[in-house]
Amino acid sequence: MKAVIAVVVGLAISGCSALGIAPEAPMQGTWRGNMGCESNGLESQDITFRFLNGSYNGSFYGTAENNIVEGGRRGWLRYTVEGSSFLGQVTIKPKKVLELKGNYYPLVFTAAKSGPDKMNTKFCGKDIVFTRVSANAPLKKTQN
Repeated sequence: MKAVIAVVVGLAISGCSALGIAPEAPMQGTWRGNMGCESNGLESQDITFRFLNGSYNGSFYGTAENNIVEGGRRGWLRYTVEGSSFLGQVTIKPKKVLELKGNYYPLVFTAAKSGPDKMNTKFCGKDIVFTRVSANAPLKKTQN
C-alpha cells in the first residue's frame, strides 16, 4: 500500500512528465503523412496539417490539405480544423471546407503521439505515421 501511495504522490508532484508524456503537447508546425487505401480504390491521400497553438494548453487550430488520387483521378480537399492534444491523444475536428475538387469530405482524425514530432493512427487496417516536418508557425493564413 505504501508503494502505491508513493507512486501517486510522485505523479502528483512531478505530473505526467514522470511518465515521459507531456499532458498538453504543443502541435504547432507542419505535419505530413499518407493515408492511402488501395483496397478501396484510394491510391494515395497525402495530408498536410498546418497548426498554430491555440489559446489554452493543448489546443490548436489551422488547416488540412488532402491531395487525393482515387481510381487514377486527382482530387483536392482543403479545410480548417481545430483540435486538442492531451495525454498523448490527438483529436482533429474539421470546421469549414475552403476548397474542394471531387466528391470528398473531411473526417474527424484521432492519433496517438509517439514522440514530440510523430503521431500514429490506423486507417484501412494499416499503421499510419504523421511526422512534423517543421515546428515553425505556418506561413499561410490558417485562422478560422
